Amino acid sequence: MIDLSKTVFYTSIDIGSRYIKGLVLGKRDQEWEALAFSSVKSRGLDEGEIKDAIAFKESVNTLLKELEEQLQKSLRSDFVISFSSVSFEREDTVIERDFGEEKRSITLDILSEMQSEALERLKENGKTPLHIFSKRYLLDGERIVFNPLDMKASKITIEYTSIVVPLKVYEMFYNFLQDTVKSPFQLKSSLVSTAEGVLTTPEKDRGVVVVNLGYNFTGLIAYKNGVPIKISYVPVGMKHVIKDVSAVLDTSFEEAERLIITHG
Repeated sequence: MIDLSKTVFYTSIDIGSRYIKGLVLGKRDQEWEALAFSSVKSRGLDEGEIKDAIAFKESVNTLLKELEEQLQKSLRSDFVISFSSVSFEREDTVIERDFGEEKRSITLDILSEMQSEALERLKENGKTPLHIFSKRYLLDGERIVFNPLDMKASKITIEYTSIVVPLKVYEMFYNFLQDTVKSPFQLKSSLVSTAEGVLTTPEKDRGVVVVNLGYNFTGLIAYKNGVPIKISYVPVGMKHVIKDVSAVLDTSFEEAERLIITHG
């Protein structure tokens, strides 16, 4: 076991309509260890929206307390919190930087500034980007490269693909969570985070579709050439499967859910 006194903690929380799940990881040097895991019933959410703020906060607080009980200490950690919403969209942005006749070496600072500009442009359109991918680098309007660092060009054009959510949806989750989670946190898309976690680079380059069966709806995300090219949702999820099992077996919804979890 790694020494907790010298460990950096990271906590991942996934907010679903049926369950809220949490995982605490510890890192020291290059060693990682799962230190705590918990799953509690989600309350106050319906169809990806917060409908009861008090119940929602109580659910998150219950999860945090269970994680702290397993750690036997207060949870001081960087948080990544993912959630599901049918409002997620894919949006492309093109940013160009022209250096005039002089060719300049492309540095990390230049790329960072261009990405920041892409993020700001999305926000100006009322969208909050949760994930951003560099889709294509074009030097001098004619040369496509995979990595422009240290290459010289008089102009660089970058095409970005972003997964965005309307500002009002982002603020709804962020404001409620800010009152509950007392540490810094980032908000991410559950669908994208799941896909990034299970896919390899060759799979994303070659082309692949991930189907994430949620409680209220099913999310689909397609990759090609390393970036998402399509994101969509189907209004059918595990809730509908549980209802069918309940009807066929003539049992309660809760018992049908237990049977699915236990026996698959």
